Amino acid sequence: MIGQATRRDAAFRPGLFKAVFTYALPMLLVANVPVKVLADKLGSPVEMLMLVMLGGALFALSEWAWRRSLRRYTSASS
Repeated sequence: MIGQATRRDAAFRPGLFKAVFTYALPMLLVANVPVKVLADKLGSPVEMLMLVMLGGALFALSEWAWRRSLRRYTSASS
């Protein structure tokens, strides 16, 4: 469902779906962790380690997806 939803412009998405995936979810992900770090509200060093490991894992996943996509890419002009 989400894969198909990303193929269309945001103007074609219904109201709540558009609001959640355009504004709410990105803001939750981008704002909460840095604020916790700046406010010194992280529970323990283990939580910080888990955040770093999650960041590394997500970076590796995105790198893998990017390289896989490049292998499948075919130019429209050739």
